[in-house]
Amino acid sequence: MRTVKDALREAKISHTRLASELGMSIASVSLIVNHGRFPKGRKQKEVRDTVNGILTARNVDVTGIWRFLDGRDENNDEDEAEQEVNVMLSQAAKRQFGVFQDPFVDDVNGQEDVYLGDSSRYVAEYMYMTAKVGGMLAVLGESGSGKTTLRRYMSDRINQEGLKVKVIFPRTIDKTRLTATSIADAIVEDCSTERPKRTLEAKARQVERILTASSRAGWSHVLVIEEAHDLAIATLKYLKRFWELEDGFKKLLAIILIAQPELKSKLDESRNWEAREIIRRVEVAEIESLARPGELEAYLQLKMKRIGRDVKELVDESAYNAMRERLARRTRGGQAISLAYPLTVNNLVKRSMNLAAEIGQSRIDAETVLSA
Repeated sequence: MRTVKDALREAKISHTRLASELGMSIASVSLIVNHGRFPKGRKQKEVRDTVNGILTARNVDVTGIWRFLDGRDENNDEDEAEQEVNVMLSQAAKRQFGVFQDPFVDDVNGQEDVYLGDSSRYVAEYMYMTAKVGGMLAVLGESGSGKTTLRRYMSDRINQEGLKVKVIFPRTIDKTRLTATSIADAIVEDCSTERPKRTLEAKARQVERILTASSRAGWSHVLVIEEAHDLAIATLKYLKRFWELEDGFKKLLAIILIAQPELKSKLDESRNWEAREIIRRVEVAEIESLARPGELEAYLQLKMKRIGRDVKELVDESAYNAMRERLARRTRGGQAISLAYPLTVNNLVKRSMNLAAEIGQSRIDAETVLSA
């Protein structure tokens, strides 16, 4: 079966010459000819018609040379923001870019490895102060936005500063099954050497006694629940009872809920009137994307610095706007939003590096990002 590459060879048209006639980069032409990938923003039909015209003018038959595109929908672009499974950095890309480890794997080993932009810095401080002083906080962020990293940052900061704060983590994997009973058990086990009592009444008395004694010894306590968007409404209601535990004027337990944005619907008083007591007391902090000027650049610089490389050696300046474009979406209401969260950025950069290695580029640029 004849391909575009075959037709170009017959016409004695190089990739460099075709790129000039199309007003595209050589990399983009190589992607089209060798891989059937069209840069985002360039219509397939427009490019195909132009190439066909160039070939026909040289008496080259163009019948069937685009057959590899049959059945593809040029408007059905893959949504990289929904690809939550980590992309692997190929061995070819590691050789091409001179890196010996993936800059996005096992990339946080201390506070210095955590990128804090304006939004994440605010949320990190909010979490830290809630753990230290008290309150109820819901931290909301999309999958891959760095919620778990901020939780680890908070815990590490508490330890590094020697604060007398006990962080309590219920270990129930399925948070839809997390109950007042399992929360009470977690408090007992994380704050004492006692075994949890059997009845809920006994557990409640035990929890209050343990937290009171610990508080009088100078300790504060924070209950941290991840995947809190899965909590049942009944469990949310019970959280208020835990938060109300006190010794005189001092609250015994702070609460931090870490969740995806779906928790908003459960914290909507008009939908869950029966949970209004806790809804009215929970403060909400949301993690925003890396959309502000300079944040993508600073984030990637930190990641590359960890592996001993300067980001300028690997990423062309033109690539950043292309990344912002690839990760920009519009809601059904027409509102522009950015999905440039750490996980989606990591995956897009790795796909771009893999692609650049395939076509022999030493840096990823806008064309590579738009085609990856």
